[in-house]
Amino acid sequence: MKKPYDWQRVQSEEYLLRHWILGQPLSAKMLWNILSDLDWQQAPHQVMVLRWQLDKEAQIFLGDTQKFTIRQHITEISRDYIPQCLQIWQEEDEWISFPHYHSVLNEENLSNMLQAILASLPIPLPVRLFIGVEKVVDTVVQIPQALRLARRAALQAMEHQIQILSVEEMELDLDHCDAPNHHAEKNDDQPIPAWQTHDGRETPAISPIVEQAVAYIHSHLQSALTLPEIAVQVAVSRFHLSHLFRQHLQTTVTSYVRSARLAKAAELLANSDKSINEVADAVGMADANYFSKCFRATYALSPSEFRRHKKASIQE
Repeated sequence: MKKPYDWQRVQSEEYLLRHWILGQPLSAKMLWNILSDLDWQQAPHQVMVLRWQLDKEAQIFLGDTQKFTIRQHITEISRDYIPQCLQIWQEEDEWISFPHYHSVLNEENLSNMLQAILASLPIPLPVRLFIGVEKVVDTVVQIPQALRLARRAALQAMEHQIQILSVEEMELDLDHCDAPNHHAEKNDDQPIPAWQTHDGRETPAISPIVEQAVAYIHSHLQSALTLPEIAVQVAVSRFHLSHLFRQHLQTTVTSYVRSARLAKAAELLANSDKSINEVADAVGMADANYFSKCFRATYALSPSEFRRHKKASIQE
């Protein structure tokens, strides 16, 4: 049986978390009274959002009991890596954690946590985990905003199959594949040169680091090509590489990679007999549906329509 103080602690945690999640302000006195009840001398300096999903191809339906089991498992394993934190399951697939101010959520620690969770799942399921992380730099007033950004980072990590994504590394101006690209005819099927921006303007003094990154991207299109991996290859931080791409190419690393993949795909569709699935796999976009969606948004044609159009042009 829990002690009364423990029960009060649980209530204090829930009260504080609900206010942060809803973005409702707390008076300074109320805030520090609650933190004192929790034996916290400072407010948390970071916020982490973890989301889980089943592999889309698995076609498995989970009942409420199975979902609860997965949530419990994630919570229990995470305690070994984040021993002190304020945490809550906001949705059935979204876990929010405010680690103790002495805790540091570095990528290695979080990666080990994810591996441990997946390696010991009580139910053998094709589960994928994604994390978004944001720092709280100055005051507790920033916590609701930090949480919103961390949630956005977690969703973007899920969208692009990146296990761990911090807000400072997040492609804030990432252009999704939902809206058609009105410059499709202009881009056509030519790969994007390293010295040009997406609208064709030449950049007179491109950074050697960007040139190296672009060369690496074009020579490894079939690979996963995550932002962290590319940054390691050119020996800079992920944040610095993102900054350089925006400065010199007026685009993000993720957007450039996607455009390069689609340009190469267009080339293969026009000049090879590879099937649509083979082309998608050859440019590192193994999900054929996602590939087709992005291709149509960029070229205003489906991959098969694009191929027919190109072959008809050659015959004429």
